[in-house]
Amino acid sequence: MKLNRWMALLLMASVGAALFVWSHAQTRTHMSVNAAPVQPLGDEDTGLVLPGTVFPMITKPIAGRNLNLAVPLNVWVKQGDVIGTLQSLDPGDRERAWQELEEARSGEQRAEDEIRRAEEELSTLQTQVSSMDREEAAADTAKFDAEREFERQDAMLRCGLTSRLDYNAAAAARDSSEAATYSIRSELADSTIVIDEWQVKALEAKTTLREATMRRNAAEAVFQRIQGSPRGEPVIAPADGILVASGGAAGAGFGIASDSRQLCAHAMVRQADLMAVRVGQGARIVLDADPEEILRGTVSAISEDPIDLSEGTFYEVTFVVENPAGNWLSSPAMHAHMAVIPEAVERHPNHRPTP
Repeated sequence: MKLNRWMALLLMASVGAALFVWSHAQTRTHMSVNAAPVQPLGDEDTGLVLPGTVFPMITKPIAGRNLNLAVPLNVWVKQGDVIGTLQSLDPGDRERAWQELEEARSGEQRAEDEIRRAEEELSTLQTQVSSMDREEAAADTAKFDAEREFERQDAMLRCGLTSRLDYNAAAAARDSSEAATYSIRSELADSTIVIDEWQVKALEAKTTLREATMRRNAAEAVFQRIQGSPRGEPVIAPADGILVASGGAAGAGFGIASDSRQLCAHAMVRQADLMAVRVGQGARIVLDADPEEILRGTVSAISEDPIDLSEGTFYEVTFVVENPAGNWLSSPAMHAHMAVIPEAVERHPNHRPTP
């Protein structure tokens, strides 16, 4: 009986241990349901894991979106090569160009008005200064005469040749002339400071006018080019590199990727997880096609506007990815998983990133 009882207890302990191990494994599986294999991304450092796509980073964008490409994507092109034609203008291009031109003209007009105002103020102040210069000269003469008269009255009073009344009148005239001279010179000093301030404003306005004129000239050139841009205008490669398409949710754009060491990535984060992602956070990126290699990245942008999908509300997260090996991606866009490193781990002084 005792043997059977011990066997029963041993069997119950074994079943309990097996249930604990199974429960723990289920919890870890539930936490990483959207993650890449846990081992490549690490355990203790890994925060939110987002599925996404990695692209070559566009270093030279190609203006316009409605392009009819004559060469396939992800091929090497040389600067000056004809890579396609402009199929049609974006309906908003002309409106945006006209708005830019109007803003540039308004900025130029404001700068001209500021210059005119500064010149008028300077002219008025300089006229006032000229008048005060004359007043100062007259005040100096009056002060000199008043001092001589006071000295004369003082000498005569000592000799008993004048009255105290005349002496006091001479002293008052001398003090009055000194006060008038001091007042005029103070006004001159204040006017000089104001003139200096308006001269600085005039110089700043002239600098602003030059910049506004350059902006207006550029805006006019763009608007004229759009106005006379024919359908089928050739599109020229702006640099040597791989012809790629951007992968942003805002829409496809084209450009040249000239540096294979620079990549970018896009992923979608659920609204509920948005607080776990911040611009500047580090991330580890694992390509689904090559899980052995881990790339380093940084969150560079988070979309301000939500994106409503059938699965829920999401925000687009953009990563700048380092590719020190410099190997070109095997396809224009590669599926990957991005593990965002929690801020608390990044800030911890004893933290050592998982290699």
